[in-house]
Amino acid sequence: MEIKVETKSIFYGIMVYWEKVTDAACYTVNLYTKKQKWKIATIVVERNMCYYTFKDLGIQEYLIEVEAENREGHLIAQSKLVDCEPNRYVYTGLLK
Repeated sequence: MEIKVETKSIFYGIMVYWEKVTDAACYTVNLYTKKQKWKIATIVVERNMCYYTFKDLGIQEYLIEVEAENREGHLIAQSKLVDCEPNRYVYTGLLK
């Protein structure tokens, strides 16, 4: 099964959210550098949280992958690698 993943750029970070997998006991979120394909973070998220935010990222492009495991620890679903880049700009206008 393939997990649908969405990303949003935030100031020097990336918010990732995905669709819930029915039999998932936990999710693993992997962050890779796009150019070298190095894994730089692996985060385990409980089954009721279908989002994670990476903060304080450098200025480059990244790839994100989400995997779902069942209670026995078997991989039951996985996303494709999703391309993303953190936002490096701050809105400086006045709020109305």
